[in-house]
Amino acid sequence: MEVYELIKNAILALDLEKDPCYRVTCKEDGTGDDLYESIAVHINGQLYLLFDYNHKGISFHIISEKEEYPAFSGNVQNGDSIQIYHNGRMIKNCRNACPVDEIINMIFGDYEKAKFQRGVIANAIKNILGKDVPIESIGYDLCDHKYYIRDWNKNVGVESDLIKAFFEEKKNEVLYEKKVNDGFYKLYKYTSLNTLLKMLQSQKIRMYSLPAMNDRKEVGFLTSNEQKIADKEEDWIFHSVMKEANKRYITSFSVLEDNLTMWRLYGDDAKGVCLEFMAEYDTPNLYPVHYEEDNGVQNRVAQLKAELASSNLQFKFLSLERKWQYYMKPACFSEEKEIRLLIEDVKPKKWDLPSTGVITPYIECGLFESAKDAEPFPLKLERIILGPNMKEQARNKHQIELMVQSMLYPVYLHVEPSKHNCYI
Repeated sequence: MEVYELIKNAILALDLEKDPCYRVTCKEDGTGDDLYESIAVHINGQLYLLFDYNHKGISFHIISEKEEYPAFSGNVQNGDSIQIYHNGRMIKNCRNACPVDEIINMIFGDYEKAKFQRGVIANAIKNILGKDVPIESIGYDLCDHKYYIRDWNKNVGVESDLIKAFFEEKKNEVLYEKKVNDGFYKLYKYTSLNTLLKMLQSQKIRMYSLPAMNDRKEVGFLTSNEQKIADKEEDWIFHSVMKEANKRYITSFSVLEDNLTMWRLYGDDAKGVCLEFMAEYDTPNLYPVHYEEDNGVQNRVAQLKAELASSNLQFKFLSLERKWQYYMKPACFSEEKEIRLLIEDVKPKKWDLPSTGVITPYIECGLFESAKDAEPFPLKLERIILGPNMKEQARNKHQIELMVQSMLYPVYLHVEPSKHNCYI
């Protein structure tokens, strides 16, 4: 048996895919002397190991994304010459011998050792978060040497009970007073008169990607304080982070109705409009923003990490890093009482330059049933409030009403002036 086959079989024998967050793939391309074989191990979407054998000579792995950079890589040349690299540095070079056990232990030894610490993780979660976590639900990520909960990407499961439950509780608390009747509540979006005109003409609402948000930390609230993603020496990491951020589209609302602060911040200095939307309570991915100073998930997670750090262990909630952190902002934004709708779309379709000055992709959703060429927006536009600093309030009220009638929208939009008269 060739050296490559011995190593591949040893990796497969580890049975890594018992953990659903590990993915092991074997590939073959070509035939004869042009045959290329490889085995790769991904952990939570990150490439951990790439081991290959090009029968004709050395092969190259082109890296363009952060996720494609393996912690370990290796290759076989001339059938029996083995090179192993760790973070791009050669750590093993063998000829005419195949120390398979040594190589496997070098790459996967921590995976076996980590199993004995899962009980410590489970006890810490119970002590700090008050939840029983089965030991078998805890995994270990060899890429960053952190423990995690294996069902992190499921809507119902151990991690959902720990993290999603907090945001559901927050939703109940924030939206209780905005309920219109069972299952519905009202939200408000402040924007310019020109944006409203474009929305009514196109019958669509735009959702911009994260890099266009007004807070510069939006591309990763939890990590932005710890990692300088725009480090000039790691442009490829910055590129990868931005690409991931461009897959997440957000539009923001507030529970504040006809509010002077919101008029000044987002309503074109009160010359714009406040749009009232009706939302169903169970609208997917519509949640209040959790602010940094609030007691809750951040404090609990920080306590858990500190507790484990005393035992030289690290832990991460992947659902918090991959999704829920986008419903978190610094405390200085708390007066906005923001509610966010988040939609994930893998491939950017259109690009624009919004007022934040960052070129960004966007998606469009249909505001009315008549917008047949777009996915329907999950909230219903019902009322338009005209800004207290709008100079032609009365005329614009009638013009908007006539415009809606002339375009035969199958809805009635109530248009009224702001209750504030402090600009007059």
